[in-house]
Parts: sequence; structure tokens; C-alpha cells
Amino acid sequence: MELTSHVDRPRGSDNRLAAEPRAGSAEGATDALARVAVAFNGSPQSMDALMFGALVARSTGSKLVVACVFPPDSLAGMTFERRAARVARDDHRIFVREDAEAVLVEARAALPDNLAVDYRTLECESPRGGLRQLALSESIDLLILGSSHRGSVAQLLPLGVVRGLLRRSPCALAVAPGGFRYRKRPALRQLVVARDQSPSSDRALDVAAAFAVQIAANSKAATNLRVFRVAAKGSPAPSPAEVELAARAEVDERIAKLAGPGGDVHYREPDATLHIYTSATAARSDPTAGLIDIATSDADCLVIDWPRHQNSRRGRRLHRARLLRRAGCPLLLVPAGIRSPFLASFETARRLGRSERTAAA
Repeated sequence: MELTSHVDRPRGSDNRLAAEPRAGSAEGATDALARVAVAFNGSPQSMDALMFGALVARSTGSKLVVACVFPPDSLAGMTFERRAARVARDDHRIFVREDAEAVLVEARAALPDNLAVDYRTLECESPRGGLRQLALSESIDLLILGSSHRGSVAQLLPLGVVRGLLRRSPCALAVAPGGFRYRKRPALRQLVVARDQSPSSDRALDVAAAFAVQIAANSKAATNLRVFRVAAKGSPAPSPAEVELAARAEVDERIAKLAGPGGDVHYREPDATLHIYTSATAARSDPTAGLIDIATSDADCLVIDWPRHQNSRRGRRLHRARLLRRAGCPLLLVPAGIRSPFLASFETARRLGRSERTAAA
């Protein structure tokens, strides 16, 4: 496994983390792989995020970046115990660069040897600012975080950091549930996407379809995409057969755009046939509770949109903040106005495929 550690430092009088251009612009222009980053600080919650990030990278063939944010040198004058003593008290806070480098060594030891990973230490005053700048400078498609830390020490990556990133998100976010690191043989075979007829949920459905295509193309295994339909208040409830047919038609249309005619993806192997199955469920009186049950019992990942002004939309029946707190499976959050993960990689692959076919002709 590769270990290339980079330290990014702030430049200029405003003390912000400088945006470092993605290395190899020519190579990046032809790179068809999505980039997945994990925020890691050595805590159990960040270990959950690390294991989910490794699963996503392995299942989709994406590039994995593991990052740890540490404060500037100006904040390092405070006294603190050695990291081993602090970890024994469940205190995983990062104070100096040595702490960040130590937790990246822990991340390297936890990941499989056959997984290529880039490691980053980021110097910034806040984890949120450092992670946002990482996503911008490294062209990250998906940033994975752990759940809220609820120990006796101050919160490390609390729910407020996730919401802060969602308010002005540079990329899609994923949140790994507590205890994910203990799951035996985790897989991404059962994907669920929430659909409520809004433009933002259309985007979530596109991302979920691209996610399923990427997994099926990379692993050559069957993947089930389940659409959870949330009807508007007062609208007549469709029959289960109507819900199933509508969902299947929508997903088939999106997969056809991604995979091309016949379901063949010109990505890794031109003749790789996709095996993606679509099912659907209609929401009942409390759609959030029903989706939490599905996400806890038989879902490997839940894909939902995150509207820009969800507090002002009182007519919405799906409470996304409640899902963020209580879902039992990883959540993939698609904020409004961001680059969709796994979609750009297929557009790049398609352009490369056309170029190769033109050159061969």
C-alpha cells in the first residue's frame, strides 16, 4: 500500500488553507476514477468512516485519500499529555502535527495492504475548514465522516461539522454509522434512495444509479437499487404495482444513459454486463420512520438529497436531520449545487471510449 503523506499549510495574511492544484493536470483530465476522502483523527467514529471509505474505494475502484487536520503552530503552545495517555481516556483530539502523523500511521495499519491510498495532513484552525479546502484542492467527489462523538470529552467531528459542510458543501458527503468498523464482510449490494418528486431528489436518484453502475461494473456482482417513494401530502396513494413500474422505468432510463445501450459499460472491460435490479417501496404515514427501519434492517447504503433551504419547506414529509441522527446504515448525502460523485467519471470514460474508437477507425 502506498504511503505518500503531504502537509498543506496556510498561505497569505488571511491564514486560510491554500488550495493546492490537483497534481498532474494532464493526467487528471483523463482520469476516469472518482476520488473518495475520509476524515480521520484516530477516534472510533473516524475508524468507522475509514472502514466505509475502504469499502467504497474497493467496490467502485475509486481513489482513496485519508486526511487528518491539525491546528497551526500558533495554537500548539498549550500543554497536553502524550497521545497514548489521552487516547486511554478516550481523548482523540489533535493538537500538533505529530498527532496527525501518528493517526495516519494508525490508519495505514488498519487498511488492507492491497489498497492504494494517499495520506494528507492538513494544517488548519478548524476541521470543517480543512476538510472543505481538501475537497476543493484535491477535486474530491465524496467526503466520508464518522458519526458524532458522544464521549465525555469535547466533540471531535460533531453533527454540527456535518451540517456546516452541508450548508456550503464542496462535494457529496457520507456519514458512517457508529460501530461500522465491527461489521463482518460488509458489502454494497443493497442500495436505497429516497424519492419525493423534487428536483433535488432527482439528483439523488441520478447519483444512486451511478453508484450502482459503478459497483456492478467494478465488482461484476448483482446490485439491488431500491427506490423509496415519498408522495406529497394529500396526493392519492398509488398501488404497489404502479410504484414498482414507475421506479423501474426511471432507474432503467438513468442507467441506460450511464451504461449505454444494452447495459454495457466501457469503463474497465468493454463487455462487462451490469446486473442491477430495481425494487420500490411506497411511504406510509411516517415516511421518515419507515426509511429508518429500512436503513437499519436491510440496506447497505442510503442515498438522500439535502436541499439548500430545507427548513423553509414545511410541506416536506421526509425529515433528513432525523435520518442523519438515527439511520442504521451509511448515508450518502447529495447537497444542492455540487458535483455529483460517480457521474463525472462515467462522462470522462465515455469521452475516452469515443476517442479510442475514433482513433482506431
